[in-house]
Amino acid sequence: MRRRCGLRNPRRERATARFFGRHAGCHAAHRAAGADGTIARFLFCAVLGLSQSRVEKRPQRRLRFLNQAWLEYTGRTHEQELGNGWLDGMHPDDRPRWSDSFTKAFAARRPFEIEFRLRRANGAYGSMICVGRPYHDMRANFCGYLCSCYDNTVRRDMEIALKESEQRYEGMTANVPGMVFQLVRDSSKKLSFAYVNRGSQTLTGVAETALLTDADAFFSLVPEDERSHLFATLDASADHLANWTWSGRLRNPHEPSEKWINIRAQPRRTDHATLWDGLVFDDTQSRLAQLEIERSREELRSLSRYLQTVREEEKARIAREVHDELGSTLTALRMDLDWLGEQLPQELSSLHQKRSAMVKLVESAVAATRKIVTDLRPSILDDLGLAAALRWQASEHQKHTGVQVIVETPDPDIPIERDVALTLFRIFQETLTNVARHAKATNVAVELEAADSAYVLQVRDNGIGMSPVDISKPESHGIRGIRERAQQLGGNLSVASQPDRGTTIVVSIPTSTKPAARAAGPVAAVTASRSR
Repeated sequence: MRRRCGLRNPRRERATARFFGRHAGCHAAHRAAGADGTIARFLFCAVLGLSQSRVEKRPQRRLRFLNQAWLEYTGRTHEQELGNGWLDGMHPDDRPRWSDSFTKAFAARRPFEIEFRLRRANGAYGSMICVGRPYHDMRANFCGYLCSCYDNTVRRDMEIALKESEQRYEGMTANVPGMVFQLVRDSSKKLSFAYVNRGSQTLTGVAETALLTDADAFFSLVPEDERSHLFATLDASADHLANWTWSGRLRNPHEPSEKWINIRAQPRRTDHATLWDGLVFDDTQSRLAQLEIERSREELRSLSRYLQTVREEEKARIAREVHDELGSTLTALRMDLDWLGEQLPQELSSLHQKRSAMVKLVESAVAATRKIVTDLRPSILDDLGLAAALRWQASEHQKHTGVQVIVETPDPDIPIERDVALTLFRIFQETLTNVARHAKATNVAVELEAADSAYVLQVRDNGIGMSPVDISKPESHGIRGIRERAQQLGGNLSVASQPDRGTTIVVSIPTSTKPAARAAGPVAAVTASRSR
């Protein structure tokens, strides 16, 4: 007997029901297993079976079968959904697109896949993906479509939430005054950017797409003499999983002057790569301000050096004047007193006593003059050098205070520039003065040595020591004066002291003390904090 797709065939309908019943059972299993939402919910239905009106002889596209899962999803009855009733649950905005896609597929008898919104039993719309495959009867006549639909709501909601999150993130990073990036280094140490924000072009002058295509488009903007240092800090960050910090110059191809940039990034490691999430920001204004401060400080140091030089020259001039004028006058007076003593008769004892008192006064004035001249400008420093001057000053201090001072200097004596020698000598004098006034020490150890690039003077006493507060308080004029003298020649001072444990002062002055404007070069550090 000849069968037609459009005629009712109870046997075939029972077979179809058994077929979809088995799938409905699978759906129930899927639903039970995926109660936590990890497995998509499948809805199996037979839709759009081909029927033929006996009156009009025209094919009708109507839904002829659907399973229980569909009914539970929509909350409607089988009778309500059959035919074109199921279209009532489709979102009105999606119906034209469904009609257009399905009509084209139906005319070509080809499979189709379309996503639409379907009203749930609670009235809310869920996202449904429908996949249709043509089916034929035993004579290969096209009879309609078998369709399987599954609920894509959770995934669609996640995609929407992700898109909104990306839009928010992109909106925030677009306004960041710098370059937000994710840098990837694979197992072969090849670098690539997985992400850069739109604001990166403002900083680098290179398009976002160019940076994503080739990471060298960014790294080539760093001057070649600083690039090796940049990669060295990157390697150190990768080896220790420590924060990547680098500061240096960058050349924007569209700007006439260089920029100063600062890189801050945190690394993390995956199975086959190391990733850095970080920020590159423009540090030009801050660096220019820093350079201006450094220039101003250098000018102050130069002025201080000049004033110190003028002061020392004035001391030397006064010492010469006192030595030449007052010294010669006192010498002549002593000679006159000696002559007078020879001329006075012996019986004038009172006059002889007066002359002897005057001789003592002249000798005292000569000694005072010699001390003043020595304090103003110790001639031993110019004649015999710094080592001899330190030993002489230590001997004088020990003679007046009783404090034992031991001086160790290189053997043979090292030649030291005049300005450096004078500065170290004045620092030594100030240190001994502080020991005498405050330390209550009985022993002082002094060591002078010449390192590779600096002269180092160390003075250590066994006195009562100082607390950190005493070292840094504004009234510590002695320490401040020592520090200023050292800084005038590019040196530095360190003070180590504890109460009742003595004090150690270390002064270091570079061997080359020519003043020069110091440009801040690249600075980098790998912080000790670990990436988590």
